[in-house]
Amino acid sequence: MWGDRYHRRDLASPPEVRHSLVYVLANGVKHGVVERGTMDPCSSAPWFDGWINRRPRPAEASPTEPPLTWLLRTGWSTAFPGFLYPSEVPKVARR
Repeated sequence: MWGDRYHRRDLASPPEVRHSLVYVLANGVKHGVVERGTMDPCSSAPWFDGWINRRPRPAEASPTEPPLTWLLRTGWSTAFPGFLYPSEVPKVARR
């Protein structure tokens, strides 16, 4: 079903992982489903600990597994500008 749209690419650097986190957590903003500066209620963004302004986590259990690699735990935050800003939006791909 997804064969024509899926391709695997391992992320190997802090900037790549940071960009991917912005893409996953703020894609609703990019598409106009969620207002800029708010969190997508259909994503794991409320449980994410990497926001520049720390927010309290929801009382419910996280829908995601804890990160296993250094890149996902802390490595991504070494890429400029570090932690994620709620106002960030994924960039449009150049063709």
